[in-house]
Amino acid sequence: MKVSGTGIQKDGEKMSRELEVNRYIDAVLGIVIGDALGVPAEFKSREELKANPVTDMVGFGTHNQPAGTWSDDSSMAIATMEWLGEMENGVPDYTLLMDKFSNWLMYGDYTPYGHTFDCGISTSRAIMNYGRGMDPLQCGGKTDYDNGNGSLMRILPAALWNSSKLVGEDVEGADFIFDVSAVTHAHVRSKIGCLIYSKIIADLLYSHGEDNIDVLKKSLANCKKYLKSIEDKQTAYELEKYDRLWNLEMFHELNEDDIKRKDGKLAKYKLDGDTSNI
Repeated sequence: MKVSGTGIQKDGEKMSRELEVNRYIDAVLGIVIGDALGVPAEFKSREELKANPVTDMVGFGTHNQPAGTWSDDSSMAIATMEWLGEMENGVPDYTLLMDKFSNWLMYGDYTPYGHTFDCGISTSRAIMNYGRGMDPLQCGGKTDYDNGNGSLMRILPAALWNSSKLVGEDVEGADFIFDVSAVTHAHVRSKIGCLIYSKIIADLLYSHGEDNIDVLKKSLANCKKYLKSIEDKQTAYELEKYDRLWNLEMFHELNEDDIKRKDGKLAKYKLDGDTSNI
């Protein structure tokens, strides 16, 4: 994945190119490893995972795949990375992105073994819409029932590539994140989720020794400010869905019955549901 510039800059400081690239690699490896840890436990109940938490790479399980197998999450993220790396003059061609997603679904591109074993319903519908000739940015579903984490799970490469335009108060790169989401998930709620995540990634990437919680608070505040500036009734309505996220102190007080949150590196897999997603 190509990145612009020769290093990340903030307030006159410059991150070395080597450190910048290493942060990108660490982030991408993190989602792939986390994905592979969760694949065998996907859709298991909270009670099952409390009794048998995932503590290492294990095979088979839910999807009957060998240990270390990543899912659609990583495959679509890898496809997005390749698309970003091939982009000419920084101008996104969403037809090429949907071509890659189609090749993943139909032919097993970007998978460990050349075989696609799982695909979300909304993502599948969007790719079928594209196959019928629909414009890529119109392919994603826009109803409440089309919401999900299908675009969030693959948005990291776009967040990294666009980080210089997302960092700080202005959030100039929001439309790009919205569009990358929209090819499979075009509902405002899904797009807002992708923006919040991408904004946090960008601000953490640009932080220089700052406390992560302080960075997170500023990031959320700036993201909320930007979203409130959008004069759109649906955006205003959907902001209420994220209401408890804006107050981190209150958010931290929620117990695991209120939100899927636990401390520890493998905490996600002690809970339940879509465990292949980080």
